[in-house]
Amino acid sequence: VSNSNIKSEMLTDTKKQSYEGIVSHQRNTVLVVEDDPDIMSFLQKTLSKKFDIMSAQNGEEALDVLQKNMAAIDLIFTDISMPGDLNGVQMAARALVLKPEVSVLFASGYTNGAMPDMDLIQDYQCLTKPYDPKMLLEKLESMLAA
Repeated sequence: VSNSNIKSEMLTDTKKQSYEGIVSHQRNTVLVVEDDPDIMSFLQKTLSKKFDIMSAQNGEEALDVLQKNMAAIDLIFTDISMPGDLNGVQMAARALVLKPEVSVLFASGYTNGAMPDMDLIQDYQCLTKPYDPKMLLEKLESMLAA
């Protein structure tokens, strides 16, 4: 066996290991839907530590972002109450038609009894505002690991 063959095999193995490392450490992408600019800024800063982030300010914009990035988005984290024609629950229902395998986590400042379309989200997880940043990260990680 010549030295050039050994070097070639070593380079191939190194490239293969590097490629496998990149694939196994791929970050999940979270679509954050929030109309409050201060909360959005906080969420982008907090979540970008662990995830790739895409954002939308309302339901219509969220569906547009999802349609343009269908393969990339793993989870939608959405406020329930938003301006526009679609609240977070209605947007999520449409998003699940487009991409049934996407995970959805709702957030709301409402108490359970006062939440709009509460009967439609009983099978989904919902965080009540204000939520702890560490708890939010752990919740998203556990949902994406399932």
